[in-house]
Amino acid sequence: IRFLGPVSTVPLHLRAADVFLLTSRWENLPISIVEAFRAGLPVVATDAGLTTVAAWETLTGAPIEVAVRRGAGPWGRPDQIGERNARGPAAAVAPDGTALVAYQGYVGTTPAIRVTQWRDGGWQAPRSISSPGVGARQPQIAVDGAGQITAAWLQDGDGLNSTMTVATGDGRGNWTTPQSISSAARVSR
Repeated sequence: IRFLGPVSTVPLHLRAADVFLLTSRWENLPISIVEAFRAGLPVVATDAGLTTVAAWETLTGAPIEVAVRRGAGPWGRPDQIGERNARGPAAAVAPDGTALVAYQGYVGTTPAIRVTQWRDGGWQAPRSISSPGVGARQPQIAVDGAGQITAAWLQDGDGLNSTMTVATGDGRGNWTTPQSISSAARVSR
């Protein structure tokens, strides 16, 4: 491990890395995770409660793989979630220790944002939270101190541009209708 201090070439350094670790005690949709995913890195994040979740793509096109660790205990056996060729998993941990993963899956042939959560030793069935029939990619997920979940992603727009889109969840499977928070001209492919 080398500590470089401030650098102006963050994307270059991220592409040279094997994994991205987010070890801060509190982050609310950290941009550093977005940068790590853009560089194609698997991300490991932990919360102050010491539940840790890791999620990664496989090179074989198999479903997303995830592993959970409680406290200082051993890592659990990796599980596969979602469908084949899923991409870009993002992980977060709620204050109650529930692990969450968002990823780009598919509904038919349309890219969609899917979420699942790990509770009581198992992963729930993934569900789509992006707008039906509209392509979506590059998900991020965060949880605030009250347990409210925010997922953000790029939603296909006019063929050349995309919009940043968000939805919030309550941890019990209820999600708001996706809402675009940028204009199509602001977020490009």
